[in-house]
Amino acid sequence: MLMNLNEDRFTLTKVKREKNGGLDIHFDYIVKDGEETYNNKGELSDDKIPHPDLMERIKKLKPFLVDAYGFNKYRKLISSAEFQGTEDQVTKAEDLNAEILGKVDIIGVSVSGQEDNRGAIIIVTFDIQNGVKTALNSHRIKFSSTFFGWESEVGELIDELQKECYLYLFKNKKAQLDIPFGEDEKTEGKKEPEE
Repeated sequence: MLMNLNEDRFTLTKVKREKNGGLDIHFDYIVKDGEETYNNKGELSDDKIPHPDLMERIKKLKPFLVDAYGFNKYRKLISSAEFQGTEDQVTKAEDLNAEILGKVDIIGVSVSGQEDNRGAIIIVTFDIQNGVKTALNSHRIKFSSTFFGWESEVGELIDELQKECYLYLFKNKKAQLDIPFGEDEKTEGKKEPEE
């Protein structure tokens, strides 16, 4: 019955990357039986590697998280017109920002609420200097808020993530493990016919 679930009846509540590379996905779904409508909860785990489209949605959340924690304030300051950082200072700030982004590993998202109260918590581990990973989850980002100015963008990414999770679970959209070769690779090493 779940395998025939329509996308408009699927609401993502949590997605978390498993250690084996697959995903554990929690969701609400609606079932209609005649005139009756039932709200149900589901959880499905799949050990297949997610499609890059799904992983890209998760990766795009990193800069928002870094901004929420203020990890990039130095970069904003150095790049500001008031500070007038040198090209070298701006480059070093960008390099440091990239290093911090590299230490952030988003392992999941928890979504809750409806309409103007809808929001998400980004589930994160952060590599600290001694090599230990520590939990560094975000606050609950309410999509209708304007405190940071990017909350609605996070909401749009979560909507896209919900769609990708649905496709992963119910339409078998997984990583493509077979790499198709282009025409150049197919003919490499073959002699061209002489004219």
